[in-house]
Amino acid sequence: MKYNFPRTFVAVFAALLALASCSPNDDVPTLPGNENGDDVYLYGWTESDPNQPAGEIRLNKVEYNPNQIISGIVQFVDKTEAGKRYTSEKFIYLDKKLVKRELYDQHDVRIDYIDYEYKDNRLFRTISYGFDANSRWYLSHIDTFQYNASGQLAGNLVFVPGGDSYEAARYVFEYSWVNGNATEMKHYRWEGDQRILTGYFKFLYGGVPNFYGQWFKNNLLAMRYGVPGIDIHYLSHDLCTERVNLHVQAYAADSTHFVYAFDENGLPKTRTETYKSVTQSGTYGWSRRHTFEFRKRVQ
Repeated sequence: MKYNFPRTFVAVFAALLALASCSPNDDVPTLPGNENGDDVYLYGWTESDPNQPAGEIRLNKVEYNPNQIISGIVQFVDKTEAGKRYTSEKFIYLDKKLVKRELYDQHDVRIDYIDYEYKDNRLFRTISYGFDANSRWYLSHIDTFQYNASGQLAGNLVFVPGGDSYEAARYVFEYSWVNGNATEMKHYRWEGDQRILTGYFKFLYGGVPNFYGQWFKNNLLAMRYGVPGIDIHYLSHDLCTERVNLHVQAYAADSTHFVYAFDENGLPKTRTETYKSVTQSGTYGWSRRHTFEFRKRVQ
């Protein structure tokens, strides 16, 4: 497979960790808590370190278009809209599908964007662009997606620059599924004509239904896709409780735990993510908490 482009590019991976919906009106999935007809929506969420209450807190405010589709996410440097804006994302749709995601800095300068392409009603390819120090756009990388017979994501290939063309996939990700949950992810790197295993992850679950799937079906893959492979568990039927990195080369132990708390209506209150790495030189770790806020929609 070969893609030709006009100039040499530099490979950059862009992280996309935005929450977004693509379903207009009749396709909007029912949110937990709406069983009694209360029309609530995700206003936003804050990020903080649960071990440092006075530490950095950021508000991620969700914006909607007139059809109640998420059109953007604005991140502020503190927990209120009165704070300084940090970044903002904009989402563009066509025929109910996300076709472009744009990222802007605090000065409203676009600093990267991703184009999304579809085939047979599935996400087929993403093309990512960056903005370099000389204020020039460059093509960062191309991802293509493959599916199994059940329609689940079986793998994706990452094409990175090689001279003026993309000759082959530099990185390969393969996924395994059990009962609707992604259970394994293997990461390979091509060196010459050899495919070398460089990463092997396992995902564990606790039987709690995945609300991301309820909120963001149709374009969930597009909107949760970021650092390739790592976020595959967001597509699962259940919420992931632990992501274990079974290193093939480096660390002795490396895992991330996910703990969710819900309110009396079944709406998620918090998501706490705790990372821990144990090596011969010691232990390293961090925690991050997302606190969700919902509001009733004004009719």
